[in-house]
Amino acid sequence: MQKKISKNLKPTENNLTKETFLKEYNDALNYIHSLEVFGSKPGLERISVLLKKLNNPQNDIKTIHVAGTNGKGSVCEYINEALIESGYKTGLFISPYVTDFRERIQINNKYISKEHLTEYVKKVKEKADKLKEELNIIITEFEFITAVMFLFFKEQNVDYAVIETGLGGRFDATNIITPKVSVITKISLDHTKVLGDTLEKIAFEKAGIIKNNVPVVISPNNKKEVIDVLIKKAIKTHSKIYLTKLKEQKSECKAESEKNPQTEHKYIYNNYKSKNENSGNYVYEEEYCFFNLPLKAKFQQENAAAAYKACEILNLQKEDILNGFKKMFLPARTEIICKKPLVILDGSHNPDGAEGLVNYLKTQKIKPVTVMGVMKDKDVKTIVELIAKESVALIGVTVKSNPRSESGKKIAETAEKYVESFWEDDLTEALKKAVKIQKNGPVLICGSLYLASDIRSVAQKFFNSTTE
Repeated sequence: MQKKISKNLKPTENNLTKETFLKEYNDALNYIHSLEVFGSKPGLERISVLLKKLNNPQNDIKTIHVAGTNGKGSVCEYINEALIESGYKTGLFISPYVTDFRERIQINNKYISKEHLTEYVKKVKEKADKLKEELNIIITEFEFITAVMFLFFKEQNVDYAVIETGLGGRFDATNIITPKVSVITKISLDHTKVLGDTLEKIAFEKAGIIKNNVPVVISPNNKKEVIDVLIKKAIKTHSKIYLTKLKEQKSECKAESEKNPQTEHKYIYNNYKSKNENSGNYVYEEEYCFFNLPLKAKFQQENAAAAYKACEILNLQKEDILNGFKKMFLPARTEIICKKPLVILDGSHNPDGAEGLVNYLKTQKIKPVTVMGVMKDKDVKTIVELIAKESVALIGVTVKSNPRSESGKKIAETAEKYVESFWEDDLTEALKKAVKIQKNGPVLICGSLYLASDIRSVAQKFFNSTTE
C-alpha cells in the first residue's frame, strides 16, 4: 500500500486584536463548561438532532471507535500514531484532557488551534441555541464538544478519525458513527451508578458501539463474563470479532544501561474469527509480533495488542504500525516527569487501573513516596489500599479544582492502616514533604487525571528547580 501525503490544516482568517481574540476564546471555553454535564435522560436523540442541523458531518468521516474502562486513551494514541506514520491526515478525539482543553481534539498530533476552537464553538452554538429555543432540547457539554469535533474534522478533510467514547458506549454521544473498526479495551467496575453494578451490565453498555458487519477487537485479559456479553452482541450484529490474547516470550537484547535494562517481549495474538456468525463457533489463529513501546507497563502491551489488530484491519503496513507505536505519548500514563529523583505521574483512577500501576511498580522494583488525590465517587478504599501497600509513605491531597474530590485528610486516614501517611492542602507542600521523606526518590503522583491536570506543571517546575 502506497503511503498517502498528509494534508495541511486550513487556516482561520480573522482580524481580531489579541485582546479581543483571547476574550472570545475564553468565552468559548466558559460557554462549553457552562453546559450541563448529563442530559435529563440518556440517549442519542439530542446529538442526532444537533448533528442533523450541521448536515451530519460524522457521516463523511472514516472513523475508528474505542470504548472500555481502562486503556481507551492509550489504544486511541497507538492507532493515531500508526495512521500518521502511514501518511494519513488523522483526527484524534480523547477525554479528559490533562493540561489543555484542546488536547481533546487533534489533527496529526496538533491541538485544535484557539482560533479554530472559537470559530467552531460559534458555529455549533448557533444551532444548539435554536434547538433550545424551538424544541426545548438542551445540549450537554460532551454532546456539544462532540459536535464541534465532528464538524471540525469534516471541514479539515481528515482521512481518518480515532474516536474515544466519553462514558459507556451505547448512549455515548460518539456512538452516532458507523466506524471501520470498533475496539473495546479492558472492562472493569467503574461509573457503576451510571453503567451498572456488575461487569455484565457494564459490558452490555460498552458493547453498544458494536455495529452491524463492523469488525470488533477485544483487548486481552477481559474476564469471561465480559467476553461472553461482547461475543453475544457481535454474533447478533454479524460482526467479525477478534479476541487478542498475549503470551509473553522473553528475547535477548542489549540493556541500555546496567541501571535501566530493557527487555523485549514477544507476544502471540490469539485471534478468534467467527466461522459462522450464527453458531458462536470460533477458530484459532496465531500471529507473532515484537512491541518496543515507550511505555513499559504490562498493560500497555495489552493496549498495543488491541491497537495493532485494529491497524491490521485497516490494512496498515506492519512497519508503519510498529514505528508509529514507538512514538506514542500520553501525559499522566506512567509518565516520567523527572529522572533524578525518579518522579512518575499516573492518572489511574479506579481499582483496575491502580492494580495495573502496582504491577508496574513491582516489575520496575520501585517503592515510592506517593502523593495521591482521588475522586470520592470512586472506590477510594480499594485504590488507596492497593497503592499504599507498595509505598514507603503516602501523602493525601485534595484536588481543589474538582468538587468531587475526596479530601486529602480522608485519603491519608484510609492509608494509615497500611503505611505512614500525611496530608497537605497545598500541592507544592505535598511534593516538598515527599522529597523530605525520601530525598532521592522515587516519587509517585497518582489517583486521578484531575490531579494530574492540576499538579503536572507544578511538579515539573518543582523538580526541575530542585535538581538544577
